[in-house]
Amino acid sequence: RDVRAAVDAVEARRGPDGAPVAAVTLRREGAHSAYGDVEIRATGAPDNAPPLAVARGLAVYTELTRRSVDVPLPASVRPGERLEARFVETSGRRPEPSAPASFVAR
Repeated sequence: RDVRAAVDAVEARRGPDGAPVAAVTLRREGAHSAYGDVEIRATGAPDNAPPLAVARGLAVYTELTRRSVDVPLPASVRPGERLEARFVETSGRRPEPSAPASFVAR
């Protein structure tokens, strides 16, 4: 496939309701749309550990090079905790995760 997508930027902030979120910006390159999930994981967690939070079924269509999404963080995430966000392409035969982008929970 002639498409690549990854987390371009991520930061912890408060959503409109005051709850903590990971504000994730995805970047897409190539001639096709990118489809997948954003996963939030604890830094250093094993690949087979379940993510702390997931935003499923996201698309970055061909007319866009970037898309932003807020991923709600669970109450178990504490301020100062080091986290990683990654985009997992799900439109291929097997899920393909991008390199993680690190951030610190607030």
